[in-house]
Amino acid sequence: MDLVFLASVAALSLSVLARRRDYADLARASAIVGWSAFAGFWAITAVTYLGGSRYFLGSVSLVTAGLSGYGIRLSVDRIEPHASLTTVFAVMGLLFVPYQFLDPVFTFVVQTVTTHTAVLLSSLGFEPVIVDGSAGPATAIIFESHPWIVYNIVSACTGFGAIALFAGLFAVGGRSRYGRIRGGLVVGVLIYALNLLRTVVVGGSIPSEVFAGTEILVTPLFGVDRPALVSFYFAEYVFAQTLVVVVLLGMYLVVVRLFPGIQTHVDALLSSARTDADRLLTRAGDP
Repeated sequence: MDLVFLASVAALSLSVLARRRDYADLARASAIVGWSAFAGFWAITAVTYLGGSRYFLGSVSLVTAGLSGYGIRLSVDRIEPHASLTTVFAVMGLLFVPYQFLDPVFTFVVQTVTTHTAVLLSSLGFEPVIVDGSAGPATAIIFESHPWIVYNIVSACTGFGAIALFAGLFAVGGRSRYGRIRGGLVVGVLIYALNLLRTVVVGGSIPSEVFAGTEILVTPLFGVDRPALVSFYFAEYVFAQTLVVVVLLGMYLVVVRLFPGIQTHVDALLSSARTDADRLLTRAGDP
């Protein structure tokens, strides 16, 4: 799967470069290959997330896989906004490569989030202990009062995916390059801060058992009934994922208001999708 992801990023990036050099046929062919590989990668990723009960991330991955599949259609017929969509995903992919494939970079990011989460939990009166986790050394948190629950800080807890997404959007956002870089940095810091709020809420839900009253919802879904586990599962798989949706939507609405060029590309994509949907419905309705 790693090779599929790297191949897709390389092909999409080549398409962007070829288009800038006016090699239209190479740009088109590279985009088709890149989108095909990208669609396959995200489809498999979606299955993995959904199998692990990470329904929000699984849903996002499914949408990404579908969008990637539609990217093939746009690139084949050179329908706008195929160029801007390819640029967005190429930038996202290029940011993900060092993060996902260079262990020192990945470990540093996850350990930083773990440390900041522990510091904030300590400031709230909890007593977190940083231990080795599934993502590597010093990437998990436990509490002496509830040592049987290990809160692993993994890639999905870092907010890096959302930061990469907005970086890709800013790449086609119009305005000056300085303005887009500044906007991207501000949004990146805000996403990181809001992501820390999420990890603190999830971590704090273990010793505080603040969501223990949601047993009627959590136990049928996840098969846990101990108060601390109920609280943790609700915070991690229900509350936090809902919060992510609300925060990202709010962030997007603010960004497109400040950078309307982004919305122009999104509108073009939606218009093309509606045209294709209408065409399919018309064909389906023909005798």
